[in-house]
Amino acid sequence: MALGLYTDRTTRLNLYIYAPGKTPRTIVAETWGGGLLSNRACIVAKDRSSGQIKVLGQIIPKYLLPQDPSKTCTRIKIVEEGLTFADRHEFKFFVEEVDLDSQAIVRQRPFMEPQTLVRYHTKQEFE
Repeated sequence: MALGLYTDRTTRLNLYIYAPGKTPRTIVAETWGGGLLSNRACIVAKDRSSGQIKVLGQIIPKYLLPQDPSKTCTRIKIVEEGLTFADRHEFKFFVEEVDLDSQAIVRQRPFMEPQTLVRYHTKQEFE
């Protein structure tokens, strides 16, 4: 499996990163998906401008979130836009930071396609 897009009709992919106490960041990406670290999924994206694969954080399952996660956890919003509004897809995740050694481990392992990551995340959230 590899990084990709949720739908083949996507024309623009933006990732918005909201960390508590920091200025929001935007990454214009080519592709995205996930990787595994300690049996938990990580958000991974290939930056369009640099071509680097970035590990943005490890997804926090809903049952592990604190009461008010927006004050303590980093939030990532992934927006895929197509030519029409029907081609727009938006995904939101809460993540925790991953150290540099763990990022290297995630980059060496096979990646998950976005569809698999979304299914995995949804399964985690609603079980």
